[in-house]
Amino acid sequence: QRICVKATDVKDNTITTCSTEKYLVDGEDPIIKNVTLTKEGNSITINAEAEDKQSGLSMYYFSKDSGKTYIASLNPNYTFTALENDDYLLTVYVEDVAGNKSAVTAKTDTVRSGAWCSKNGLTKLGDCLIGQEARTADLSLAKARIKEKGKPNLNNMAPATSYVERENAKSTTFTAKATITNYLVDDTYYSRPSFLYSTKYTFNKKTGRFTLNNYHNQVDLETADLKNNIYYTCSTNFGSWSDCSKLYRIVSLDDYTQNIRTDEKFKYYDKTYTVTAYEINPKIDEYDNTDTGMYSSVDDYGDSFYYRGAVKGNIVKFGDFYWKVIRVNGDGTIRMIYYGIDSNTPNTILTTAFNNYNNHADPTYLGFKYNDTEFSTTPFITVTNGSYSDQYDTNNNIYHFSKGYNYNPTTKSFTLDTSEGNYISGKWREIREEALNGEYFYTFFSSNINSNSYLMYKIYEDSYNEFKSGNNYYRIRYRYVSNGSTTYENATKNIKKSTVLTKLDTWYSENINTRQDSNNKDLSSYLADSIFCNDRSLSSGNGYWTYDTYSYYGPQSRMSSKAPSLVCKQNNDKFTVSNSNGNGDLENPIGLITADEALLSGLYNSSYYNNKFSYLYWNNNSFLTMSPYGSITSSDYVYGISSSNYVTNIGKTTNYGMRPVINLKANTKILSGEGTEDSPFEITLGN
Repeated sequence: QRICVKATDVKDNTITTCSTEKYLVDGEDPIIKNVTLTKEGNSITINAEAEDKQSGLSMYYFSKDSGKTYIASLNPNYTFTALENDDYLLTVYVEDVAGNKSAVTAKTDTVRSGAWCSKNGLTKLGDCLIGQEARTADLSLAKARIKEKGKPNLNNMAPATSYVERENAKSTTFTAKATITNYLVDDTYYSRPSFLYSTKYTFNKKTGRFTLNNYHNQVDLETADLKNNIYYTCSTNFGSWSDCSKLYRIVSLDDYTQNIRTDEKFKYYDKTYTVTAYEINPKIDEYDNTDTGMYSSVDDYGDSFYYRGAVKGNIVKFGDFYWKVIRVNGDGTIRMIYYGIDSNTPNTILTTAFNNYNNHADPTYLGFKYNDTEFSTTPFITVTNGSYSDQYDTNNNIYHFSKGYNYNPTTKSFTLDTSEGNYISGKWREIREEALNGEYFYTFFSSNINSNSYLMYKIYEDSYNEFKSGNNYYRIRYRYVSNGSTTYENATKNIKKSTVLTKLDTWYSENINTRQDSNNKDLSSYLADSIFCNDRSLSSGNGYWTYDTYSYYGPQSRMSSKAPSLVCKQNNDKFTVSNSNGNGDLENPIGLITADEALLSGLYNSSYYNNKFSYLYWNNNSFLTMSPYGSITSSDYVYGISSSNYVTNIGKTTNYGMRPVINLKANTKILSGEGTEDSPFEITLGN
């Protein structure tokens, strides 16, 4: 930058003089490129690799309590000593000579030294986990202390992140283009991509996202009053969204061009703007690790004690694999989720759909087990009249229309009756009268005469088939012809295995059922027959197939209200091997995590909350839960955990990772280890 002085006299004569020398103004934040942790005994050394391209690095700041207190250091590393047995979220940031601060970076580790459980006589795994969390060998007192913590803040992920906004020191120039299409007839807009910008915005400190407020949505960006207003936009092409993770403060429109093109029907305005703006980005300011550790909630057996947040001391080696403890169940059994073949590097077993039945949509396919054996062999026609297909006058597609159809109960699919005299083909505008008068009502609106689907259409024979002259298309009204479950009771019968259950059983057979531990004990003898909940209780809808409506299940309501539960509402959804405490519909005691357990673990059901510090984080791999979300028109959805570690609903045929969940018996004892990556719990069965 140059330093300039402008002087004006009483007659408004002015003169400006600038320095010949340029001065460097450092408005850029330093960057932390990498952070590593080294643990030795009850000490952890944190090392930060950072850089600053302007004024240079000045100071490093280190914290062992997730940012509550910081220690300043001239050196890029610091060692915290005499640490207690606990899980730690260590944070660091750096400052340059000009006073600019980097984003805060965090790493997690745990200290478990001195074999605390064995020294205090807690030999059972479940007792050890609870006692160690509460720092007492008195289990009654330990449980009471955990309960006294109350409920964590489920409106935040754990650990929670807080952001600040930071405007770049240097401006950027970009080009924004758009084509605006008008009808030539009356010059009214037919399609008009708009430029979205606003003089105001809000910043969400929890998510680091920007939202435009009272925004302008128009095509004429050149009319924006940049002299008297400051404008913001979410995109360099001024897209049509008002929520974003990066904002631009517009400084000027440096250039503007417009080109007009026409054809027989339309007029096209090609507009190009050259814009100068400053980027505004979110920067992590701090972490809140308050809600990390063990909490209590009621499950089907009693008081369950579950882990939440950046937990690192819950690793168990069982069989040839490493597992992470989700919770100690109310009956003392221990629920674990597959972690990998290496305690330091989580990895997937395989990817699979929850249910790969992709040629039909029906609520029944959201079951861990499902029932399509009782689908009606006589298809039904929906009674709604709000559906339509727009066929434009310029549409040259050849479609096929029939007086009847064929239905295959084995494949549960329809085909058109293409026997002689029973179908016609052509462009709708040319055969419309013949199709309606001859009652050729059945169609797929497809150019393939051999179309095969679980869903077809029956055109209305009345006046709802309208020609929209102003818009040059026919609106064809139709009803759906379909088949599927006809009652909620039938839809929730547990008859056939879902795709993921089939693969879980195969994995169990190959890796658990046929193997023994080092003492020749069958691995299967370690496992308890605890409940796996596939909660299909309805929160809205009817729970069976109608195509043009929806059904939402209990997990969807609880995720929306941030009110997870470990109690399974319906006995039919309590999947167990024995029917003494559940439905008895499993062959093996294996399942998946639930969406409720994921939310309690510190995850969040929004892509704006990516939590890679949760103990469930799985090395950028997504994985399935066994919780259904809902069946909406032609699609069925279940909950999964995205690779960025948030709870999301996905199509039942979407391939996600499979992480088996098992339950160890309450009498499982610790042979050795402290539950960490470098010293996982080794176990055996007690009496």
